[in-house]
Amino acid sequence: MAEQARLSSDELFNAIANNNIALVSSYLDGGYNVNSKDENQTALLQLAVEYGHVDLSRFLIARGAFVDSKDRNSATSLHSAAKVGNIELVKLLVQNNASLESRDKDDARPLHWACQSGNTHIVEFLLNCGCDTEALAKYNSTPLHIACRGGHNDIVRLLISTSANIEAVTTYFYTPLHIAAMKGHVEVAKTLLEARANVNGVTSQMYTALHIAAMQGYADLCTLLLDFGANPLAQDKDKKTPQHFAFQKGHVQIVELLKQRFVPSSLFPLLSSLFFESSSSLLS
Repeated sequence: MAEQARLSSDELFNAIANNNIALVSSYLDGGYNVNSKDENQTALLQLAVEYGHVDLSRFLIARGAFVDSKDRNSATSLHSAAKVGNIELVKLLVQNNASLESRDKDDARPLHWACQSGNTHIVEFLLNCGCDTEALAKYNSTPLHIACRGGHNDIVRLLISTSANIEAVTTYFYTPLHIAAMKGHVEVAKTLLEARANVNGVTSQMYTALHIAAMQGYADLCTLLLDFGANPLAQDKDKKTPQHFAFQKGHVQIVELLKQRFVPSSLFPLLSSLFFESSSSLLS
């Protein structure tokens, strides 16, 4: 009997996957709980949302499905809808009083999920619904941090237009500009800088965005940062400049860029002996 019940349960979840409303209805009429969950603690409604089934989701809600039921990662159906980018499902859930600020296991809200997935239209809708642009997820990441990490420039612009804090800091004092520099997203960095982000802001290790870009080897990004006034002689907690990191990582083009364009001529002899003779060996 247990195996038969298990098989029937599996068939119900398969009916959800296949968008078979008639079969799902027959199971519910036969006594199955509309808030049943699979082995991942994902409820029928959330499964329907993840598959993008709008009419089935509407049907399940009408049959009493909890819109804020959580899976094993504490994500709700609205998180899932924000991730898959289905605006009809997002609107359906919000119209049925889904929580806009529900948190998953990492404290991420649906807005964070939409920013991570690059779903600009979902982000815009959620912002119009009043979602908090400064909500903090894991490591104190705001939606703007998340959008910058993913390189989603349209979302970055949208968040800035709604007064998102461009100087918000994570647990380790990374601003959105630091995140963009870490991932090499030049256009995102340009958007932030044009919005007057502090080009010389520092992390808990006293890294500037230029330190990070030089460390990662992003020459175009280094050029952009320098054009916006980045200090090439800024020092981290260990007194290392961006040039030190570029040299240590073998990014000779960036070392050359920093020397030719922005290092005071009085320091040329020191830097030449330290960097360029050794960098020649890196290329040999």
